[in-house]
Amino acid sequence: MSAKVMDLDYILDKIVGGGGLWQWKKAMWLTPQYLAGGLPLLLHLFTAYTPPHRCFIEGCDIGTDLQFDTSFLAFSIPSDDSSSTFLRESMGYDECSMYQRLNGSSLVCSKDQFSKEPSSCSKFVYDRSEFPATITTELDLVCDQVQRRHFMGSVMMMGLTLGSLLGGPIGDKIGRKKAMFIGITVAVPCVFLGGFTTNYELYIVLRLLACTTIVFSWISAHNFQIEYFSKSYRRVALTLNNLTSHIIGFTLPLLAYYFRHWSTLHVVVAVTSSLAIPTYFVIPESYRWLATNGRWQEAETILKEMAHTNGKVISEKDAQAIRTALQTISQEAKAAKEVQLTVYDMFGSHFYRKTLILMGLWISGILSYYALALNVDGLAGDIFVNYVVTTLADIPAHLSVFLLVDSLGRRKCMASSFIGLGISCLLMAFVPKQNSTLILLLYLVGKYCASFGISMCWLVTSELYPTNLRSQAVGTCSMVARIFGMTSSFISELAVIWSPLPMLVMGVPSILAGVSSLLLPETTGKALPETLEEAMELDYPMKVMPNLVLDESMSESEEECVGLLDSMEVHESIG
Repeated sequence: MSAKVMDLDYILDKIVGGGGLWQWKKAMWLTPQYLAGGLPLLLHLFTAYTPPHRCFIEGCDIGTDLQFDTSFLAFSIPSDDSSSTFLRESMGYDECSMYQRLNGSSLVCSKDQFSKEPSSCSKFVYDRSEFPATITTELDLVCDQVQRRHFMGSVMMMGLTLGSLLGGPIGDKIGRKKAMFIGITVAVPCVFLGGFTTNYELYIVLRLLACTTIVFSWISAHNFQIEYFSKSYRRVALTLNNLTSHIIGFTLPLLAYYFRHWSTLHVVVAVTSSLAIPTYFVIPESYRWLATNGRWQEAETILKEMAHTNGKVISEKDAQAIRTALQTISQEAKAAKEVQLTVYDMFGSHFYRKTLILMGLWISGILSYYALALNVDGLAGDIFVNYVVTTLADIPAHLSVFLLVDSLGRRKCMASSFIGLGISCLLMAFVPKQNSTLILLLYLVGKYCASFGISMCWLVTSELYPTNLRSQAVGTCSMVARIFGMTSSFISELAVIWSPLPMLVMGVPSILAGVSSLLLPETTGKALPETLEEAMELDYPMKVMPNLVLDESMSESEEECVGLLDSMEVHESIG
């Protein structure tokens, strides 16, 4: 461990307090940031909900209070036993066509007025029992326009990708606090204005801006958690924060349950998210960032405030130690000229096999996870209950990472999670859709395995590459996977070709990815590679070290690996 990190962590633990009242108060003030970052992300699952629908039958549908399920459907709309959803039984009728009226017939609503020749709908009637109106019903984003609705899921993934690319560098450049504030002050107005436009293109632009900028808040809030606490408290703080993020995730269906009009829900989510804006005035900038960027005097003030709040008395000797450590960090950061490896090195002669295997795992995991998450409204039953129940599947997945990875090993955990994901998808492909309970159970198993698998991707990727390439490797794999993930919202449409096809598209690659993961080196108990040579040695038999724990003996690189995993858990639990 470098003297710089050791000195600062020593100061936190022994002088000012690394996990006292000051840290927990600041962590509490970060909670609204996760609320503001989580609510807008999957907002379109409710605001763009697609209810059961049918053609408007002229002469039969009369008045403004139209009944969705009526007796004349038997002779005016074709039956349809095939299903356009891969998770539930067919509605029993064609949602996108009607029987043509006989030539010269009147608009009388009787069986003898209709032929058996189907034609496309020009107008729709929606089942409004769940939601009085959604952006889908406002713009008729169904049938031949359904791709426009699915594109909203792709826009979400585009935003996550752009936000991930921009959020980190912006936070490093202008500071965590300013980046977080920019993210919220852009996202909240975009969500608010989205509730007042029925222009599809403008709605898409607002969604893209919101999904991009909320990532700024995630990254900055996570960096605050990492940098406020000392190493001995960091894992506990991030674990509790991860669970808090999951609990916050239940806020969206609660708001959607009480505010069911899409426009009203947009406004309520924007107002709720705006609660994060005042935290700008109570959350201080990261003292580590300040010191690294030459503002060590401001960092010193924050550390002294921290000591006072934590009940620590600072002697003159302690004050000098703080000042010296901060000045050293500032000087070392200014003088650092370390040579960096590039993304191209991931595809060098030694790494390319591992890189291709890992990218296959990342793509399978992200694509399957979001294909399931974005189609939760396709499950039979109440959408609010389904959303809550399926969100719960992520909690044991993240806990499994902490409980199983050291005892079973990385390869076994990764292989079993992806193979389990693939098997559950294959079973869902052929289980009769009227068996909704079994479908839900398999869905939960699949989502659990996908979430567990993605966690393993973050961990194993960070352990296979050297320090100078680690962040780039994780970022590149994540970016490539999210680009493929943009198609996840369209996977359900493959059921139009063949009902089991969507699950086969997810299941078969997941099993192949799981099997291929067994070809990766086992990294359990091995030190993180610092150099290119050490990374190459992972392919050869090595003496396995005791299981690594987050304590004062952990190297800076090992701590970085833990930080990457915890960052993923926060982001994926929200997204």
